[in-house]
Amino acid sequence: MDVQLNFLQHEPTANWLDYFLERKKLSELLRRKPIDRIAAISFCDQFVEQALVGERDLATMERNNAIEKDDFMSTHYKIEDLWLCALSCFAACDWDLSLLIKNSNVIRVGALLSRLIRWAFESDLSSQSRTLFAEEPFKFLNSFDRVGASRLFSGWLYARWVLKTDLDGRFPVPPARPTVSNPYFSVDQSLLQAERLSQVTLEVRSRMGEAVNFLRRIVNDRRLGDDDKVEVPGMMCFFPNFDITTKKLFLPKANFDAETHKISWCTFRRKTMFDLMTAHFSAKHFQRAKHFLSKTLSCKTEKEDLQIFSGDLLHIDENELHIYRHIFKIGDASPLHKRRPTIAICPSDPLLDFVRQKAKIDKNSAKYIVKLLFSSGVCRISKHQLNRLRENEEARKNLIEELSAELLRFSHGVRCLSKSDSLRYVRLCGCVYFLCALLPGFVELLPKIAPRLLEPPHSLRTRLLAVLPSVSVSQPPSDDYLKDFISSGPPLWTLLASFDFGTLYDTFAKHTSQLLISEQKPILHISSSAGDKMKLWNQLMLWKLEQLARMGNIPKWKELLNKFVEASPNVRENAALKNFFIYDTVRIELLNLCRDFCRANDLAEFAKRSVSIQGLLSSTLTIAFNNEHIVFQRFGMELAHFLINSRQWRLANDRIKAQQLFKTPFTDIAVILEVFLFKLYEERKREEAYKVVRDVFWKVISPTFDEMRQGLESRTALINKNYFLDFLRGIKDPDALGIFFGMAAFLYNFSLTTAPIALIDGTFSDDPLQQMQVAGAHLVRAVSQQIYVENHEMWQTIRLDEYRSRPLDVSFIKQVLAVLCKQAQIAGPIRVSWLRIRADYAFVCENYDEAMRLYLEMLMALQRGLLSDSEEMELGGADRITQKMDTDLVYSKIAVALHHLRMPTLAAIIGQMRADISPHLDMVEHLLRNTPLTVDAGHAYFPLIADIHLMERMAAAYEKFELPLYLQALLELMPTRAVNVNNSPVILEREGVRRRQRFIEIVFRQFGEQCSL
Repeated sequence: MDVQLNFLQHEPTANWLDYFLERKKLSELLRRKPIDRIAAISFCDQFVEQALVGERDLATMERNNAIEKDDFMSTHYKIEDLWLCALSCFAACDWDLSLLIKNSNVIRVGALLSRLIRWAFESDLSSQSRTLFAEEPFKFLNSFDRVGASRLFSGWLYARWVLKTDLDGRFPVPPARPTVSNPYFSVDQSLLQAERLSQVTLEVRSRMGEAVNFLRRIVNDRRLGDDDKVEVPGMMCFFPNFDITTKKLFLPKANFDAETHKISWCTFRRKTMFDLMTAHFSAKHFQRAKHFLSKTLSCKTEKEDLQIFSGDLLHIDENELHIYRHIFKIGDASPLHKRRPTIAICPSDPLLDFVRQKAKIDKNSAKYIVKLLFSSGVCRISKHQLNRLRENEEARKNLIEELSAELLRFSHGVRCLSKSDSLRYVRLCGCVYFLCALLPGFVELLPKIAPRLLEPPHSLRTRLLAVLPSVSVSQPPSDDYLKDFISSGPPLWTLLASFDFGTLYDTFAKHTSQLLISEQKPILHISSSAGDKMKLWNQLMLWKLEQLARMGNIPKWKELLNKFVEASPNVRENAALKNFFIYDTVRIELLNLCRDFCRANDLAEFAKRSVSIQGLLSSTLTIAFNNEHIVFQRFGMELAHFLINSRQWRLANDRIKAQQLFKTPFTDIAVILEVFLFKLYEERKREEAYKVVRDVFWKVISPTFDEMRQGLESRTALINKNYFLDFLRGIKDPDALGIFFGMAAFLYNFSLTTAPIALIDGTFSDDPLQQMQVAGAHLVRAVSQQIYVENHEMWQTIRLDEYRSRPLDVSFIKQVLAVLCKQAQIAGPIRVSWLRIRADYAFVCENYDEAMRLYLEMLMALQRGLLSDSEEMELGGADRITQKMDTDLVYSKIAVALHHLRMPTLAAIIGQMRADISPHLDMVEHLLRNTPLTVDAGHAYFPLIADIHLMERMAAAYEKFELPLYLQALLELMPTRAVNVNNSPVILEREGVRRRQRFIEIVFRQFGEQCSL
């Protein structure tokens, strides 16, 4: 019986083997005009894949000595032949790098370009240089004093590939999914391949700086002039020779003399500078990007070069170039809507053409805009049409009427519609939200012209867009303030900015009658005791000296002081004033030294200054003690800062503690803290050190936090509130700041227990603003507003019963926390506990953007083990600190912060980072309540959900809030094989870890800037 295989209706698709065996067929494909670029680049990718497989198999057989010499030569010959076929296909596509990257992966593209460089530099390659090129390719390329015009192209193409890989790597890629269910625990090759691709991408991106330097070297090469040419190899340079293929006398290789195209140096240089500009722009190096943009605009492109090569090899999109010019305001930066749109920006669309033609006839064109919105959504509205609607109120009214007429056709709401009608209805509602946000006055006109849209079943939530702007704008200064500021006149500026004694005196003599200096807080406190009533000039000079002191300009301060004393006999002859200036000199030296703590530029110079100031301080204290100068208290605060920050235990105990003359509130606090530090670090007695804080420090400092009320007896405080805040601003010692942090947080948390609890209105309301406020109140109460207490065991035994009847000054506690948070940025910017406290304080103050950044920094510090000395001293080390930080609570607060930042999708998914997700599931409905006002990417994050229970809760919330687009997108991803509960635990765990890592990386990029250049 004859069996005829004639069941195939179409010829099977040819693959690489068909064209590899029939070179004439490959030649016809590559010479065809116009060439099928997709087919050619597909075969290029297949040839590269087979060449890599052959090299891997050949290396394996060599290691096992399982191949004979003839087989080795034949296999080696085949591999070289495959590389030639791949490069010939790539060259036939005009070296279109973007097309190759789109149809291949980073491993194959890198291997292909490396092979191109290897053949281009074959005469200079040795075994040592091959190793160098494999490890550090740009170091190999830079080792040549001059890269010839024939070999310049290969290195240039490799560097451009690194730039494009870095740019593409800045955008998240879809997470890899297992190919099949894996009940037998076999290794999933697709997941391994995805992991390898990500690792290779990171390696290539790490060469970004070297690639930029190499391209800069090419651009700045003065030995190439405008008349020089760059040789670009053609397809025939790599197409295998039939004679050599038949004879197999030696290995095939590229012949760069077979076919070359010469392009002008100007065209080549212009394309290089454009690539450098885009690279710097994507890395947020805007000044360098602007520099290369101006250079790109100054170069000219030869039209003949662009006719030789199509694709992205030399072509620069003029629309993209104009956008950069518009951003940097270089040259003709007219708005885009005034330019004629091109095919690249506005593709041909029959509906768009129809709307454009009608818009030319009817200036309002409301009906046609609605048709445009109805069919294509808001993405089709041009900037020109938006500007027209902003300028014309009548056009806005007509548009609202047309939108209302279309929406009211769906009289039963979205639930009773078909899938297509539901999509159109939701699209129009989204357009209304979009117009409310971008068109001034649109929200106010909507209830007047179309009130039915604000009633069920539609209930458009436009009011939220009016009360919750996306960007907060600070108010400009008033006109009166600007008028006074401008009319202040040059004499005032001279007195403020000049420090020349002669200039100051001349200006003062001319404008004495116009000057008035407030004496509410005079600098010189001994004017009455000195018997010399200070004149206006003397007081002015004292303020100028204080200005120099705060600037830290000690040499200029001494110069101005000497001139002032020489020119003022009443100052020169007054002994009390002399002593005042002596102690003021010490104050300024201490002030500048304490200011440089934790931020000294030269550590050796700083240590030398510290030793000299310590000697000056010792002699000054001796003079003050012998002469009993009360004016010593002039620098009491600065002395206390010096004792605490430099940990001068002996000086505090021997010279300050026992002398009544040196007793000030600041030195008393310093002595207590020095005793605490001495017992903690010198004697290693932690419990005794904590006892000093609880028994002494608490008793003298806690009265400062009492609220002053009439009819309530106040306790005597060692230091008042204003002096206490000034004192905290100079402390840089981490342990001392930790004590104040712990005390302030401990008192604030206690104040929450005594504060009246606000009731949350649980009644249902149609008002979306009230619904959102209720949801926010529920969320904040769910995570609490307590602040993390550092060294909690130090404070937990203190009884606060007296504060049940004695009120705390909560506003002052917040001021203390604000000052301490600023000091923490200097003294311990990456200290884990302080990052947590700063984040909690920002959360309490409803500064959610700052809280998000600090919470993420805290998590990063925990992950990298960035612990302080005191934290490492704790039992358990890093694990103990991680447990104390309570990362589950941190992720809950991050979710609430994201909710208030109008990123509900991120807020809902962040819960999967918790060790126990169950409490978070109860918050999902409240977190997703403001989804219509989202400013995050919405459903684009759904592939990163790693917990099936979280998916179910989110789907239920979307269904409840009537969000069909979100629900549909989520339901399409729910039955994924990657998170199928029937998978093995190993597969589920690996996929969950992969998705969580990818998600938290996106969250970090959302709130932090990353740069690779």
